[in-house]
Amino acid sequence: MNDYKIFTAFLAVFILLVPIVIAPPAGETSVSVGSSDTGGQSGTTASAAPSSDTGSTSSSSSSSSTTTTTPSSATTTPTTTTPTTPTTTTPETKPTAQPAITVTPVSVPVTSTTTISEVTTNIAPSVLGVETVNVENLQVTQTGKAEVTRTVTIADVDKALEVATQEAKTTLNEIKTAISTGSSSSVSVSAKVEVFEVKEKTTGQSTTVSKVTLSFTADKELKNVKLVEVIPKNVAANVNDVKFLGEQPSILQADPIVQWSFSEVKTGESKDLSYQVNKKIETLNSTTIAVAQAVVPPLVTPPGEITPAASPTILIGIVVVLAASVVVVVLYQKKIIKFK
Repeated sequence: MNDYKIFTAFLAVFILLVPIVIAPPAGETSVSVGSSDTGGQSGTTASAAPSSDTGSTSSSSSSSSTTTTTPSSATTTPTTTTPTTPTTTTPETKPTAQPAITVTPVSVPVTSTTTISEVTTNIAPSVLGVETVNVENLQVTQTGKAEVTRTVTIADVDKALEVATQEAKTTLNEIKTAISTGSSSSVSVSAKVEVFEVKEKTTGQSTTVSKVTLSFTADKELKNVKLVEVIPKNVAANVNDVKFLGEQPSILQADPIVQWSFSEVKTGESKDLSYQVNKKIETLNSTTIAVAQAVVPPLVTPPGEITPAASPTILIGIVVVLAASVVVVVLYQKKIIKFK
């Protein structure tokens, strides 16, 4: 009798666990065959009643038989047709290339020695009528400024490819493919243009320097960051006419097209990339292409927490152990196996 109770207990636990294992995961909907349709009619169930013709009345007597037939009433439901609304197709909007940056005239005296040193670093003394440039004897005034935010599109890459030679096309095509496939995404870059007039106080001679600063801040951890700048020929006919400050780029072609590369940029980290030319920029029609890949952190399971993938495995293991236990109890009752 005790063995029977043990068997019954194991069987009950087994029956309770089976629905848990085979039940669909949360969020899934089970579909039953023969479910009711939207009209509320039962799937395939038909009710059979004794054949009784309610439309006829039979009257019998010894002399004659009279049958009266009432015609069945057929009800026809009129069909209402809803007129079809013509579909309006919205034309696809193609992305446009980055617009030119227009410099706004200003007049602001510059007093920062760091800015003055940067601005005058590539000025030949002869331009100012001196043999040696003395920073303390210079008067620097900011005469123009502009700042825009740029985000790259395929149209920008196509625009760059139009002026690229073979040495730069390889890199640009790789970036175009990365954007198209989604393996890399665009990085928003702030492009700032500053124009300075530098005047030598003793000689009275002056020159103009324009500085372009490209900066971005990573809102998340990035890897394989690439920033390509296509400098128009009306700004610099050759890369030798450009002075790069701070981080030095690689030269993709001398026309010039240059690239800054970073293997990784941490969250919140900023990059400021600058170049300047000894001329006045009123409109900058450059192209800025910046892309990167986001770093996906590995999934870490807290200690003691069971991952969704492990839950079914544990339940299946429990069922297997219980099933084996039931088999052992049955074999024991039939005295096929014995325990000492």
